[in-house]
Amino acid sequence: AHNRVRQTLEHLLPLRERLQILSAPGPMGADLLADMGFDAQVVGQLTNPPHTSADDTETIARQMHQQGVDLLLFAGGDGTARNICNQLDSTQLVLGIPAGVKIHSGVYAVTPSAAGDVVAKMLTGELVSVRQAEVRDIDESAFRQGKVRAQHYGEMQVPDELTYVQS
Repeated sequence: AHNRVRQTLEHLLPLRERLQILSAPGPMGADLLADMGFDAQVVGQLTNPPHTSADDTETIARQMHQQGVDLLLFAGGDGTARNICNQLDSTQLVLGIPAGVKIHSGVYAVTPSAAGDVVAKMLTGELVSVRQAEVRDIDESAFRQGKVRAQHYGEMQVPDELTYVQS
């Protein structure tokens, strides 16, 4: 996940002075941001550092939403999208950096670089429209039996840029 997030953030390095970043602690974001020269305010804490959990994801997503972030940028797969969807209302703008093993949700950019391009376009005023996108995940038991069954878990608001964001 760190390599994919790094690919995203590389697109934002020239714009870093325009960003006010809230980050999850340590291995969930703050460490990488510091390594890349971004200033970030750390939100929340890990329950069992240095390990991370779904509970950490949900708690920190909720805390960031409560602080009024303009965009919640996250990395992971459909399970991570589900965790975040569990905590947010449909007004929170989100964008996923694809870093998981399953990506069936429309809240992810098509590549990590595309995620960086979308955020850069937002910062420069080139992209201002949003749309609702589905959060889906597959039934892993059925998948192990050779069947793909995707279940709908909710919707979240994403930047409306179908060149860069999954449909």
